[in-house]
Amino acid sequence: MTEIAIIRNLKESTIEDHIVEIASELKSFNIEPFVSNDLQGKIIESFQTLRTKRLKPIRSSLNDTVSYFQIRLVLGRMEC
Repeated sequence: MTEIAIIRNLKESTIEDHIVEIASELKSFNIEPFVSNDLQGKIIESFQTLRTKRLKPIRSSLNDTVSYFQIRLVLGRMEC
């Protein structure tokens, strides 16, 4: 992603936003290169336990071991 951001003269967060949008729209888009299946399960479990889509509480419940990008990716995939 860093390389793409440099080539396209964009911020990395913009590239992340585009990836989240793609994952939200295309069920066939594989998010596993960004979030392992195990980590996806933990994020979903935290989401269900906390009953919130707010990123910070989910990240905190996982001891800050996941990035906001990873959480957004999993939550976006759930909306497909």
